[in-house]
Amino acid sequence: MNLCMLKGVVVEQVEFKFTISKIHDAISIFELQLPNNSVVTIKAFDEWADYCYRKLETGDTAVIYGMLNSKMEIIAEEVYSEKE
Repeated sequence: MNLCMLKGVVVEQVEFKFTISKIHDAISIFELQLPNNSVVTIKAFDEWADYCYRKLETGDTAVIYGMLNSKMEIIAEEVYSEKE
């Protein structure tokens, strides 16, 4: 996996789900539009999933630090909203 840091605009409502996995309790999934107009899928787990669901809304600017997986999705390690 590759490390990446992205800044973009949340383009869809954050989807929050509980999982039955032994590894994670919750997951948030949303799309982020980057300054070059490309759109990437972001997945955050557990505490960061809760943070994304509570803090991020459509149109918000977010900074994501994470890893790019083989499905070209970003697995978020840290997420920050520019509103704070």
